[in-house]
Amino acid sequence: MTENAGPSIFSRLPDSYSEHPDLLKWVKADPCGPLGRIFELVNRGTVLDVGAGAGILGRLLKENPDVQADGIDPAIAADNPGVRHYRRYDQCMLEDILSQPRIRDYDWFIFADVIEHMPFPDINLKALVAAAAPTAKFVISTPNICHNSVRLGLLNGEFEYSKSGILESTHMRFFNIRSLSAVLAASGLKIDRLLCLNRDHYPDALDRMTMPQAAAALFAMAPTSYPMTYQFLAVCSIGSGEIGSIEPVGTATQSRLFREHLKRRYGHTPIGKAIWK
Repeated sequence: MTENAGPSIFSRLPDSYSEHPDLLKWVKADPCGPLGRIFELVNRGTVLDVGAGAGILGRLLKENPDVQADGIDPAIAADNPGVRHYRRYDQCMLEDILSQPRIRDYDWFIFADVIEHMPFPDINLKALVAAAAPTAKFVISTPNICHNSVRLGLLNGEFEYSKSGILESTHMRFFNIRSLSAVLAASGLKIDRLLCLNRDHYPDALDRMTMPQAAAALFAMAPTSYPMTYQFLAVCSIGSGEIGSIEPVGTATQSRLFREHLKRRYGHTPIGKAIWK
């Protein structure tokens, strides 16, 4: 990289680690958020939070006396106040600790929105699978690139990186249900449960379409690739086999959402007033 060139447009900005004082309350109250679901799933045992970030999950898990959580992250220093709630925290890469005996002591390995930041997540996971205890569980969340917000944007010719979300600027890999399943299978992991965390919102892209365009787009998306799923949350064990179960969380139908969109956009028109009087 050229010296003194300044930060890349793909760099994560420092303010993206800031948080609202009520964040933990919101996380636990959100049924479709991965951190809240992980907090419910991991009810006992020892945990390694890979890619701990600002330590939100560590603070949640500390509330349960039956859980002992450690964290690692290459970008967050050990003196960051957010990580003080971990039993142990190291600023390092995953590969830096794979040879340590403590790897076999963990009951859970958590990758909360992490694998999309890895150049070769299958290689990293496979190495961890080889080092972990055979009874270890892996919990992995990642965004769904086939969510309707991205697909409608593409129909409008838009693909814009953002500070957060599915197209967050530091994401290197993008997954749908098939590519996620392939990566986990190549890593030596079997998906015991796959939670589809659905989000009901539509982007501004829908409002910039004509009604026929929007109707055609939503009709085409309805049966394919989980268009309502914003994130996947996979609970895995070491082994191979078919997905144990696929569980929608926060399900909403395409038809209901499209009807709501039409009402919002056209309800003030004479035809709309007649339909939704």
